[in-house]
Amino acid sequence: MKYGLAKMDAVTKLQILIIDDDAVVRNYVSRALKPAYSIVCANNGEEGLLKAADQNPDLILLDVEMDGINGYEVCDRLKSESTTKNIPVIFMSSHGTLRKRMLGYEAGAMDYLVKPFDKDELIAKLKVIGLAQVQQRDLEDKNQMASQTAMQAMQGSSELGRLINFIDSTYTMKDFGSLAQCLLQAMGSFNLNCCVYMRASGEELFYSQEGDVKPLEKELIVLLSKTDKRFQDFGCRTQINYANVSLLIKNMPLEDRDTYGRYKDMVPHIVCAVDTQIKNIITHSTMASQTENLAVSFALVNETLSGLAERLQENENTCLGVMREMVEELDQRVPGMGLEDDQEAYLMTLIDRAMSRVIDVMDDSGVLRSAYEGVMCHLKQIGDQQRSIAEDIRLLHEEKHEDRDGGEDGQVEIELF
Repeated sequence: MKYGLAKMDAVTKLQILIIDDDAVVRNYVSRALKPAYSIVCANNGEEGLLKAADQNPDLILLDVEMDGINGYEVCDRLKSESTTKNIPVIFMSSHGTLRKRMLGYEAGAMDYLVKPFDKDELIAKLKVIGLAQVQQRDLEDKNQMASQTAMQAMQGSSELGRLINFIDSTYTMKDFGSLAQCLLQAMGSFNLNCCVYMRASGEELFYSQEGDVKPLEKELIVLLSKTDKRFQDFGCRTQINYANVSLLIKNMPLEDRDTYGRYKDMVPHIVCAVDTQIKNIITHSTMASQTENLAVSFALVNETLSGLAERLQENENTCLGVMREMVEELDQRVPGMGLEDDQEAYLMTLIDRAMSRVIDVMDDSGVLRSAYEGVMCHLKQIGDQQRSIAEDIRLLHEEKHEDRDGGEDGQVEIELF
């Protein structure tokens, strides 16, 4: 059996099945795709199911509004058959409401196109889906191994014990990617298939146990995260929303109401812990950045004020030197100028006044120097306090890690029965 779009090679074109009861749409899409793809068409849902089972195409473009069985029913039946369940489906519809998209996603569609659409948009989506299918196959073995490792690590713990272990482990996460992977592994230990949507530092980050998140899946998660509801339930899927993170669970155990109820009670605590740690990571990053910026600012202020102080001292010394030279020159020249006593007394009075003013200016400079030293001392105290706060936060973070160390491997495993 072919596996999604992965059968593409240098000789064979990808085969696309178009199921639409509108001949105009079939012809438009066929003409747009024929240069690069092999096209098969079906006029209605029943014919489409038969051709899908017979041709086993690489991808299906499926109209939603058709006479007879509609696109949602066709997709449900495709996904229920082992021979066709892995074929990617893109819905085509003239309605693009949130409800319609949710129905398409619940039916198992890979993406959703609203008519009328541009052929370049369609080709771009096909390329993205083709790449995602190839990458998904490469990631399956890795994901399976990661899930098995997570299950073995959590084996023997009760659900509550795993919850406590997860919350405890979040304190060691210093970046969003590690935190998301920790959350996905915890959900995998409960056999829950999930997507994580984080909103932090102006970024929108998506993570999934299956590798890439489907475009339609991303769109629905974002739309549901903007509602004011903590829980969004549709079918076997539940999305839990917090300020900085949303978790979409895609396989809630509806058939086991007790387990379903426990998960609804327990998982919000896990998501809340992730939300809190996201805030902690942002706060720690902000503090570190602020400390660095303050250090740079203090250095610049110190350099500027030091330069001003040196310039002030130079001016004082220059002024004092000029006055001394003037007094020395007058002492030499006045006796030979033939001045009367009153004239000589008047001249010396002027000199004394100038000297007094220079002394006053120098006294003011001393006051300014004292003020400068006080400002610099205050800035140094602020800088030291800022660095001390940052260091206290770092040490507290490390102490939490050390408190959680148990044995040689540094792990604490809690088992509750």
